[in-house]
Amino acid sequence: SARNEAHEALTLLLERVRGFRERGPCFEATLQLAIIEVDLGHHDAAERNLRKLRGAPPALRGRAELLLGQIAVLRQEPWAEKILGDALRDLTDPKHQCEAYLLLAERHLLRDCVEQASQALSAAATLLTKGRLTSLQGRLALLRGDLARAQNQLPEAEEGYRAARELAREDHELLLRILLRRG
Repeated sequence: SARNEAHEALTLLLERVRGFRERGPCFEATLQLAIIEVDLGHHDAAERNLRKLRGAPPALRGRAELLLGQIAVLRQEPWAEKILGDALRDLTDPKHQCEAYLLLAERHLLRDCVEQASQALSAAATLLTKGRLTSLQGRLALLRGDLARAQNQLPEAEEGYRAARELAREDHELLLRILLRRG
């Protein structure tokens, strides 16, 4: 697949760079490799690469922490909130900030922290409105549906899932998540 080929190419590039006497940090290539590794489900390898970005400039370090936060939420790690909070301190791009808040909301919902989830969703919604980030609106609608379900507001939950479905279009992961919730 294209992801596997990209993974191989970036791995080879970074191995070659290590062989040079004079080399600069390959922060962006390392981050892109970690993104692909997460997509492929190679979370341990992604974490190893993300550790190499601790000394990166703040904006790039924030993106690395965001990806690490995504892994932590997927694995339900106890330190997910901390790493996402660290990411939010370093992130400058509203899209990445919104992604962090959406992950925080998801994490809070998994832990039945409804009020904290609601606050994170409000922050994400504000960023979506300001930045016109339509690509994340489907995830926001899905999580609003989850929040309504957690509050036992089933008609509102169905409305959120319906809105997410309309916004999902070609986002296969989001479509699958909606189907799992709606049964």
